[in-house]
Amino acid sequence: MVKDALALAETASKVIKENQNILLTIFPALESKRLSLEAYRQGVLDSNLSSEAKAIALATSHTDLMHKINQSKIAKLAVENARDGTNFTSNVGVDIAFLDKFMDEAKFVYDEEIQLMWAKVLAGEFEAPNSTSFNVVRILSEITKGQAELFANICSLSMNFVLETDQGFSPNVEAKVMLFFDSESNFLQQIGIDFQSLSDLESLGLIKFDALAGFIMKFDSSVYRKIHLYYNNKTTTVTKFPDKAFPIGNVMLTTSGEILKRSVCQENIPAYNEHIGSEITKQSVEISENAEVLIRQNGDFGYSISKLANAENITRNTAPQ
Repeated sequence: MVKDALALAETASKVIKENQNILLTIFPALESKRLSLEAYRQGVLDSNLSSEAKAIALATSHTDLMHKINQSKIAKLAVENARDGTNFTSNVGVDIAFLDKFMDEAKFVYDEEIQLMWAKVLAGEFEAPNSTSFNVVRILSEITKGQAELFANICSLSMNFVLETDQGFSPNVEAKVMLFFDSESNFLQQIGIDFQSLSDLESLGLIKFDALAGFIMKFDSSVYRKIHLYYNNKTTTVTKFPDKAFPIGNVMLTTSGEILKRSVCQENIPAYNEHIGSEITKQSVEISENAEVLIRQNGDFGYSISKLANAENITRNTAPQ
C-alpha cells in the first residue's frame, strides 16, 4: 500500500507540466491549477498502479486536485509576497519536515484571505530559515476567518516607541500592541474586541490576555527622559511615567503572535492616538500638549526623527526593530 501511494504521488507529479522553478521541485503541485481533472484521472489510469490503488485515486481525484490547487495558490502567493531576492532554492536551509507539515495542512485552506496569511508565513520562513515554529502551523490550521480579522485589528493597535535620552534618540524603534481592555469601551466595541474574543485568541495561542493587572514595558526614567509614541504619522510625547513600569495594556502577543503579525493586513485605526492618550494618563503617565519631535517613516528602512519647537535641533535615522 505504501509503495502504491508513492507511485500515485509520482504519477500525479509527472502529469503536471515540468518546470525548472525550484518551488515546483519543493511543491510539485505548484502548476496543478493548469491541470484538468480529466488529465489527472487519465494520468492515474495510464499509471502502473494496482487496480485497487487506481480505484482509490479515481474516487478521490476531485478532492485531491482541489488540495493541490490550494497548495499551488499558497506557494505562488509566497513568491509574490517575499522580499526581493529571497532564496527559494532547496539549499536555503529550511527544514524539510516543517515544509512537509506546512504543505500538508495548507491543502485544506480554501479561503483566499487565509491563504494569503499562509503564504506570508511561508515567505517569511524562506526569508529567515527555521524562524517559524510548528506551533504557528498549528494555529494557522485552526484559526477561523473571523479570528484572523480580529487578530488583524489587534495588530493594527501597534504603537511605535521612540526613546529619548540626554544624548539623543535610541537606535531602534520598537512596536508594541497597546490595548487597554474595558468591556464598556465604545472604541474597542467598534473594532469587534470583547472579553470572549480575546479569550479565544489566547486559547489559540496568539496573545496573552490579562484583564486585571495588564502588562508593562521597563524603561528606566533616569536614562530615558521622554518617550515618543508614533502612530499614523502622529506623535504623542510622554514627559513623565512610572519608573520601569510603563503601562501597555492588557494584551501581549505571544512569540507565535509576533510571527503571524507580519502576515496579517494592518490598517490605521481612526482615533487610536487620542484613545491611547486618554488611557495612559489614567496610569500615572503625563503627556505633552504638543508633540516635541517630528517622526517620519522612511519606507521599510527606518524612521527619521527631528526635534521640534525650542528643543535642540537633532535629526537621526533609526532602524525599525
